[in-house]
Amino acid sequence: MTMNGLFRGLGVAGLMAGVVACQGLGDEATSARDAQQVAAPGVEAMKNLVVVSLDASHVPTFVKGDFGRIAASKELRAGKTEQVALRPVLAALEPLFHASPEELVFQQAVTDNIGDRHYVYAQHKHGLEVVGGGLVLHSRNEAVYAVHGSARADLDAPRIPGLGVTEAVALARKDTSLVGPLDTGARPQLAYWKTGDALSLVYRVNVTGVREDGAPVDEEVVVDAMHGGIVARASNLQTLKNREVHDLNHGQVLPGPTARVEGGPAVADAVVNTNYNLLGLTYDCYKNLFNRDSYDNAGAKIVSSVHYGTNYANAGWSSTAQQMLYGDGDGVTWGNFANALDVTAHELTHAVINATSNLHYYAEPGALNESMADSMGAVCEWYRDGQVVSANTWKAGEEIWTPGVAGDALRYMSDPKKDGRSFEYYDMTYDTFVEVHLGSGIPNLAFYLLAQGGQHPRGRSYTQVTGIGIAKAAQVFYRAITVNLLGNRLAGFAEAKVATEQAAAQLGYSAAEIASVTAAWNAVGVGANAIDHSEFFVRQTYQDVLARAADASGLAYYLNILGSCNGDATCLANYRALIAQGMLESPENRQQDPDLNPASPNYKAAFITHCYTNFLRRQPSASEHSWWLDVLNRTDYRQVVNGFITSPEYRQRFGRQ
Repeated sequence: MTMNGLFRGLGVAGLMAGVVACQGLGDEATSARDAQQVAAPGVEAMKNLVVVSLDASHVPTFVKGDFGRIAASKELRAGKTEQVALRPVLAALEPLFHASPEELVFQQAVTDNIGDRHYVYAQHKHGLEVVGGGLVLHSRNEAVYAVHGSARADLDAPRIPGLGVTEAVALARKDTSLVGPLDTGARPQLAYWKTGDALSLVYRVNVTGVREDGAPVDEEVVVDAMHGGIVARASNLQTLKNREVHDLNHGQVLPGPTARVEGGPAVADAVVNTNYNLLGLTYDCYKNLFNRDSYDNAGAKIVSSVHYGTNYANAGWSSTAQQMLYGDGDGVTWGNFANALDVTAHELTHAVINATSNLHYYAEPGALNESMADSMGAVCEWYRDGQVVSANTWKAGEEIWTPGVAGDALRYMSDPKKDGRSFEYYDMTYDTFVEVHLGSGIPNLAFYLLAQGGQHPRGRSYTQVTGIGIAKAAQVFYRAITVNLLGNRLAGFAEAKVATEQAAAQLGYSAAEIASVTAAWNAVGVGANAIDHSEFFVRQTYQDVLARAADASGLAYYLNILGSCNGDATCLANYRALIAQGMLESPENRQQDPDLNPASPNYKAAFITHCYTNFLRRQPSASEHSWWLDVLNRTDYRQVVNGFITSPEYRQRFGRQ
């Protein structure tokens, strides 16, 4: 069960003991091993540790504190001696993160726009990259103040694939539907794919070509190397939208003849000139707001191709070709994509993400990727408009979507559901693998609420958010993506919430502003202790505990209680636990088990058993039952219930990871 609240503010010994206690849910061997690690050399030197987030096995994934100093030198800043200088810090972190220094391969040192230095490590196991594994050390004035990552060295990792390269390529090609001739390019690479507490051996197959309608294909297909099947597929062509339109019959070779270069005069083609100007505006936006010099922060040439194909209704950033491309649209549903600033900023932001956190372009990481692109599109429009917010600031693609219809847009950040397709709330029915452009509505709305304030536009939550302004919101999300999600290609919404909260703190924002970051995520259903949508919770608790549908009067009664919290997370957590406890102890439920009467001498044992059978739909092991009984004796029933109904295992019952 997730017990984050038990660890906040503990010192090292308390932290490690707490982690060991939580891992006591049936794994005595692991607990004994970790108990020995408390005294590992170097750990005692860490001070003021605060665990910000844990994984499903209660291993820290983001920790703040005093981790020691890094010797300053020109060689270290050049990245030449970092292995020596940082190795003692990595060794001290091993028992905390269950990460082996021998598996950590230095990738890059990044200096951000406020002068902090970040050291990024990728995890390699048995010589293979672990996608989703890594560790990042954050430092200020040569002192390491935070560490995040998930480079777990204690996970089983199969070595010998059950599938050959030829079979993997055949599966990848077969799964790439509606395509013409394909090229699988370089030899597929074996890697490990991290999902929760598992490492899967996979092949990463690059598939390129052209679809039957002429649209370009450039995808990474991840194939299960043990049993076959597709683990994930991600496009290397990040686009503004996701539709297949019109038959393309020419203009598919990038980049094409040069039309205009930096400092050159205007040309006869108005689209070339407009695109040139918007690229400059986007560069200025990033430089002046974030002190970022092009997408790689090293002055890389920004390459763009316009008039892609015939009536091609899309724009995109190709991470393979390292450039943007723009279609002309059909003039009816779509105008020319090169004419919209938010489209250009959207595509360049994909390039920024590729150069930093490199979020995988599928499922929740892909939705975050898309959302950051939409958010920076809004920010750069605001920058262009004299830093004045308007209704159009929060519309995506409004300049080119149905050019004959005034006032509409492709997506609406302030009300994602307005387009009829996008998601707006992260409840337990949300499919984590939803298409990335539709899933982006959730973090898009969080960004809007953080900037502007207010409540969920369709009443999906009661949380009231106090806006901090678009300028500060932009800094928070920019830092989260370019700093706090470094090395975490598979980050989801929960990780983004932590990353933005920490970004606000690192930027020196006030406690009230940091609270606004948390509230913005809670308002869209992303919260550490929230069961999300109140009505869903009440209806599901009736089904779990009483095995029947909620009656109208009971539903109204409980919703009124939850509504009285006005979105306060602590109040909601308390009332949810009390509602669940009340149903467990109700006369209706006691008919199933008389020991659920608080007067029964077996009440506590029965209570724990029913928490497992009602909420997790399974019997507890002896060690699990004993552990939770000990927790119950030290705390109260409300906290125990809250541990179950906020646990990853409970959420996984509803398809939410």
